[in-house]
Amino acid sequence: MSDENKEKSLLAGLLLGLVSGAIFTLLYTPKKGSEVREELLSKADGLPDEVNKLLADLKDLYKKSSELVISTSKEKYGKLKAAGEETATKLKAAGEETAGKLKEAGEHQYGKLKEALVVADQTIKEKVFTSNNHNHQETKKEDA
Repeated sequence: MSDENKEKSLLAGLLLGLVSGAIFTLLYTPKKGSEVREELLSKADGLPDEVNKLLADLKDLYKKSSELVISTSKEKYGKLKAAGEETATKLKAAGEETAGKLKEAGEHQYGKLKEALVVADQTIKEKVFTSNNHNHQETKKEDA
């Protein structure tokens, strides 16, 4: 609903309330009709000024409320942005630390694997050499 429609609705509500109040007063007042009419007319003279004052007060209240919402929103946004940046920085640092640890662990495992391969290679060579020597000695025994 636009501001203009809100103002019109408010004004219509105020006028309806005033008219209802006037009718109620006319129906239930122990005064003479002429006295009631005179009193209503005297109060009705100031009615437009009262309505204008109420509208001005409402516009002022709306403006202050809007300014408060905007300033609060900007403040909260700034805090959230700062918290988000701080979290991103912490996550980046934690990621870099984890990557460093993983790299270090990988290099350590690579070193162990390399050592194991060297040992396995030596063991295989020794067994092949031993097997060849054993076969060569058996061949010599058979020739003899």
